[in-house]
Amino acid sequence: MKAHLVIDIETRGDPRLDTPKYWQRVMDEIPDNKSIKDPLKQQAWKGQKLEDHKTSMALRATTGRVAAIGLAEIHDPYAAEVLCDVDDEGALLKEFGDALVERYPGRRVVCGFYCRDFDIPFLTARCGIHGVSLPRWWPFMRDWKGVADLTDIFGRNGKLDDWLLAFGMEGKPCTGAESLLLDPEELADYCLQDVRSMAQLFERVWERFPSLWSKKDRTA
Repeated sequence: MKAHLVIDIETRGDPRLDTPKYWQRVMDEIPDNKSIKDPLKQQAWKGQKLEDHKTSMALRATTGRVAAIGLAEIHDPYAAEVLCDVDDEGALLKEFGDALVERYPGRRVVCGFYCRDFDIPFLTARCGIHGVSLPRWWPFMRDWKGVADLTDIFGRNGKLDDWLLAFGMEGKPCTGAESLLLDPEELADYCLQDVRSMAQLFERVWERFPSLWSKKDRTA
């Protein structure tokens, strides 16, 4: 098997955007619901849309930040580690960049669940925002040789928890939305369990990913 790295990130809304000016801009951009005629109900509807925006901020690299990063290897999931800092994203990403050079050196295939569309571009963008350098081998989301995503073979019908239960594994302790309420220690534990579970799933199906095959694997 090629050198690889299973990743999982946990995100939060970016507190730097928590300003009256930003919230007013968001409110101004919410269109009227033309089916609602009562002004008070219209305002309540927009207020709910604003709350929906707040809860979804962590899902976008433009409005979210990285709070924890789980790192694991497929054949040794219990040696996984988590980098966590809910207050200083720049320091967390610098620690992540250093880890890729010092503890996970050389070109690696990045593995995860929905990592192609979420973890990889999110990390890449936030590192760019903070001026954190990533190794040249760090993949882009459509790099089929440098990425192994479980959704590439499972499809997108089902969350990680669904697949864990389908494989007879322990499910997640809480939902992604509930994880936003965890304290730093709880968040680190949650991320650690996620990345370990992903590594265990990969251990079961890694033969389905040509990007993970070594020359020896290709001739086996």
